[in-house]
Parts: sequence; C-alpha cells; structure tokens
Amino acid sequence: MKKKRNVTIVLALLVTLAAVWFFSTNKNAEQSGEEMETEQSEKHGQEKNNKGDEKSTIRYENGDYVFVPTDEDIVYDREERLTYYKNILDVFLVGELSDKDAEELAHLVEGNMVGRLQGAMNTLQLQVEADSYHELQQLADRLMDEESVKYAGLSTPIFPSDLNSEDSQTGGINKVEYEEDDRKWWLDSIHAYSAWDYMDRNHKEFERVRVDVVELGNLDKNDPALEKVEVKSPSESASNSTHAEVVTKIIGGDMHSQGIRGVAAGAVDVAFWSMNDAFERDARSDAVVNHEVIAGLKYIVEDGAKIINNSWGERPVSELNFEKTNDSSYETYDAYLEAIQKKNDLNSAALIVALDSLLDSGYDFLFVQSAGNGFKPYKEGEDDNEEKPSEKNQVAAEYTGFFSNINPDTFDKVDGKLNHRLEDIRNHIIVVGGAKKSGNRYESPVNRGYGNSVDIAAPSEEINMELKENYGEPAENKPWSGTSFAAPMVSGAAALVWSHNPDFTAHQVKERLIESATHIVIEQKGEKDSYPLLNVANSLNPVLFTRDIPPYFNELVETYRTAIDEQWSPSDLEKEENLGPNQYEPSPLPLDYGYVFADLNGDGFEEMIVGTHSNEKPWVQEIYTITDKKSKPYKAEESAIRRSLSIYKNGTIEVFESYEAGRMISTTFYDVDKDRFKDGYVEDLATETYASLLDTGHSFEPGDELSEEAVNDIRAGFGELAEFTFTKFVDTEE
Repeated sequence: MKKKRNVTIVLALLVTLAAVWFFSTNKNAEQSGEEMETEQSEKHGQEKNNKGDEKSTIRYENGDYVFVPTDEDIVYDREERLTYYKNILDVFLVGELSDKDAEELAHLVEGNMVGRLQGAMNTLQLQVEADSYHELQQLADRLMDEESVKYAGLSTPIFPSDLNSEDSQTGGINKVEYEEDDRKWWLDSIHAYSAWDYMDRNHKEFERVRVDVVELGNLDKNDPALEKVEVKSPSESASNSTHAEVVTKIIGGDMHSQGIRGVAAGAVDVAFWSMNDAFERDARSDAVVNHEVIAGLKYIVEDGAKIINNSWGERPVSELNFEKTNDSSYETYDAYLEAIQKKNDLNSAALIVALDSLLDSGYDFLFVQSAGNGFKPYKEGEDDNEEKPSEKNQVAAEYTGFFSNINPDTFDKVDGKLNHRLEDIRNHIIVVGGAKKSGNRYESPVNRGYGNSVDIAAPSEEINMELKENYGEPAENKPWSGTSFAAPMVSGAAALVWSHNPDFTAHQVKERLIESATHIVIEQKGEKDSYPLLNVANSLNPVLFTRDIPPYFNELVETYRTAIDEQWSPSDLEKEENLGPNQYEPSPLPLDYGYVFADLNGDGFEEMIVGTHSNEKPWVQEIYTITDKKSKPYKAEESAIRRSLSIYKNGTIEVFESYEAGRMISTTFYDVDKDRFKDGYVEDLATETYASLLDTGHSFEPGDELSEEAVNDIRAGFGELAEFTFTKFVDTEE
C-alpha cells in the first residue's frame, strides 16, 4: 500500500503513539543498522537496531524485542473492510515457552519469530507468508488450536491523537467555597476544594501513590509546578508540549507553585512517559504497530505504575474531511468508518488478552482513558455542519479505540482461553466522558465521546490553567477543552482514593469513584442517558452510617434515653432540650425512637439522625450536628406538620413540604447546614406544573417553569436514598 494512500493521509495531523518509543532515541536513516546508545536507552535497558532504512526491531536488555513493519506492509482488504499488516501475526501465550518451543510454534505456520515479550506477558510476533486476509486468518486459527497459545490474531496499525478538542489549540470534608471565579468552575464541580481541605487537615491518613502519564512531547522540568515529576523517558526529537503540561498539572501540579493545584498534589508521585516527536518519521513507519503499544504498557506496569492516564486515542475524520482528502482507499465514508471500527476491534481484542496476562501475573492497576472528542472536522475550530452545529461531529467512545472499545463484542473475539471475565478486565479500566454546566445541571457536550463504555464524567469545557511562560513568550492561558483534561481529574481522584485507602484494589477504587457521585451528567446521544459526575471530596469520605456514639453526643443520647424511659410530657421535652419533632398533637417520644450516626456534610464530625421506622423504612424525625468537637450539639433539622425529611447516600437532605392548604408542594435539597442550598422545585397540584425555587425560605417564590423531565433530572442527580437502621435509645425488650 503506497504511503500517499495510507490511512495516515485520511487521519491528517494525528499523532503517533509508540509505547516502546517512550524509551527511544533518535533514529536517523543514516544510523540504520547500527546500535545506538544514549543516556536514556542505557537507563531503561534498551537498545535499538534498525534493519534497513525502514524496517526495524526495538530490543531490550531483558531479551524483549518488537518488530516494526513499514507503511508498505499495511494492507486494506476492501471485501473485509479491514486494515492490517500483511504477513504479521500476534501470538499471546498461556505461559513462558522455551526458545525451542517458541521456534517450533513459528515453524508450525512456516513463519519466523521476529518479536518476543517475556515476563508479566508472554507474546510472539511471527512473520509468515500469506497472500490474503483469509490465508492469514487461517494461520492464526491454526495457532489457536495449540494448548500453549492463548490468542493469535492479525497485527494492526494504530493512528492515535492526543484527543485535543482542537489540534490547533494552544492551550471528613468541609464544604469549602471557591472564590467567585468562573474560570475555576470545574474545580468546584468536582468538589476539589473540599477534598483538599480534608486532605490538608488529615494529611497523615494519606500514603504516596504513583500515577503515570503517557503523553505527547516533553515536559518542561523548569516549571516549578512540575519539578517533582519524574520524567521517565524524555523524547529527544519532541518539543515541550502544553497539552502534556496541562494534563500533568491537573493530576499533580505542585500546590506551592503559581497556578492551580493538581487534584492529587501532595499525595501522588507522578511519572511522565514521553512519546517521540510525531513528525520524526524518516526512519520509521507513519503508523504504530499495536504490539509496540502492548509492549509499552507491559513495561510501565512492570515498572510499578498503579494508575496510568491515557489522554489519547484514535480520532476518525468527519465526512467532510473524508470527502476533501479524496482518499480512494475506501469506497465510501461508511466503508471508512467500518474499517476503522474493525481495526479498533482487533486492537482492543489484543489489548484484552494483554490485560488478562498482566492480571495473571498478579499486577493491580487502573487505566484511565479519555472518551474522545468527536470526529476530526476538516478545519479545526470550524464545524462541518452549518445547519446543526457539531451534530456531524458526534462519535461514540468506541471509535476512540483502545480501552474505550473493550466491550462484549471485542471480548467475544478472544474469549475461550482467558482466565478473567470481561467484568474483571473492565474493573481495571475507567473511561471518562466530558461534562459542562448548564444552569443547575450538567450535560455531556455534543461533540464529546459517548456511549455504554463511558464509566464516569468530569468537566471537559473551559478548563483554565496557569501555564508557565515559554521561552520568554507570554504564557498561553487560553481555556482548554476536551476529554483529554477530564481524564486526569479522574486519575488524580483515583490516586487520592488509593492513597487514603492503600488496601483497596483497583476495582474498589473504581467503585468508590462511581458510587461517590452526587450529580449526574445528562447524555442526549446514544443509549446511555447519563453518567455519574466525579466528586473528589465524597470519594474520600463517603457517608457511612454507624451506631457507635461519638463522645460529643454522649450527653444528648443519655438525655433522650431518660426522656423515653420516663416518658417525659411534651412540655418537659420542650422545656428541657426541645427534644422530639414538631408534632401536630404533642405527645411523649415513642418507645421505638432510635438513633444512627453519619457524617452527612463531610466535615469530619458525625451528625446524629433520630427517628423511627415506618413500613420497614427509616422515618427521619430530627438531625443534630455540631460545629466543632467543643461545641454543644444543636438541632439542624426536624420534621413537622406537613414536613418530612429524607437522606440520600451522598448526605444530601431532602425536605418535602406542603402549604397553601396542600395545593403547593415544595421539595428542596441541601447539605446539613442550610446555607448550602443545592436545588429545589415547587409543584402546583392545581395546574400540575413545576417551577424552580429561587428562595429557600417558607415563602417560596417560584422561578422558571420546569418540565417533569427536568424535575426527574434534579432528583436523579442526587443518587439514591440512604438505607440505614435506627438503634433504639431504650431497649424495650429487656
């Protein structure tokens, strides 16, 4: 296949990811055939040998080596609509093989062993003779019959991008308010300030956790915000990358430097892996063979990574872009999209087997993958569809490929000899979608990756960072947009959760992040209608209900016990401690009155929730809180006539009230301290309409009219109601 007609032409301006390039040195054609040694290659135990001007083999001191085909080896099969490397098979082994057995396996298909990985993952690259896709697939099927083979399949090229929104772009927890600065809306949306406050006050509870960043270009170590980052492999040919700078700073930018503090700063050790300059291709193929990516991921995990941030993936071109390039390789645009997806399916299938092998070796890790930013338009910054802006740029996250495309379909391609189920594999992956704020709710931007593979969302629009001046030029402090910058927020949050809970597994970290969400992100594309929105603070200190009595509530609990045991009269209850709810017909406290404790507002001090059970469900009557351990508990909430309380899993309190003779019903949501009003609406039973609340007082002022769908979105945004059981103040069975 000629270079001019390569898929790379269609994927204009895409940036090459070569996972093993992370450790590479300059590869000039003049050095072909010679061993090239540099300080970095010696550091990582790697040697490189080029065989001829184009074909090369990358070698490591531990014996691993990867064969890199050329553009001329890329074949597009029009009948199958599949792009692959001719005459190359990827073989994943059940375990280690001796050199003799490996050679015999190659000879079984009359091939030569040209690449091999050993250790946490055992693979072979075989060069065979095949005149067509079907012949190559038959050889792969023959290898699959061998007991020593876990999976055998075609080798495919990869054309990744850094997933910028625009490639031309340059640029116990207290409820802590951020300064009135719209530029930092995203930090407030993920409750970063509250998380930092909790972390600073409880810093001894956190251990160091390592996060690895796989990125384009180099990182400027002269930036004080990044001086603690360990650059594992700088690229000799690439320049400093602002994309890499922003991604890395979001995760662990030093808190003492100028600019915005990284999500996990103070608890994270960041390791940075650079890719080679995307345009330094005189001695290498334009594409990246998938085995390079797999080898690089193996190396990073073996090196000790726990969380790996991947703000890159494939980005297919838009239909207009396709038409303008006049690439005759594909019959139609639909054929192009089908070819992209089939190639991605093969890449993801191989990645599934690779992850299965890493899990077999006992590694525990979490890959965080950005979901993508829609199709690549013909001209960056412009929309290809004037009538419906951005509509033609919508694309499911599966088209991003890699971890975003690990699903039942790709799993079925390799299932049979794997030792882990699909859900086991997915437990080690988080795919991150984008979010923007729209009034009081969050939505997925129209041109962000979407679909069933998205696990969680984080802010992806108008991300402002204070960037360092670049070689005397003013810092480029334009807002950044794209899921590239949502992913590192989740990586940073995962690091904090793991730091705070060092005994957690990767699966538990992922679960905590998803279950701690307090808002949802509405999705209007695809089958999945919403994603949980990242809440860093809640992931550190989720609401846990307990019967253990905190010392500062001992006296109040004893007072309740006495009042119930002696059946104090309503006047005694009010005179003594104003105990009990505001009742229509005052009476002594019921014998089944009980308590439970939970830190509802995340300030490190538990609240006392008092009530009974009705129809086997908790019926909240009173909520007590304190401002600090030396203060006296006070009643923050109580039920009353036509007024009831509910508590959500995230600590949000719902107050349901009726007024105007029951014609109007209000529902409000806020934290235990009533200054933190979250949302609310009024229902007019006479007109069957809803309106938003502009005021949290009892004289409600209806605001904008709301649809029933909007009301359901408000309720859904707070998650599920909490389930808990009251412990009786007085055990009446004694």
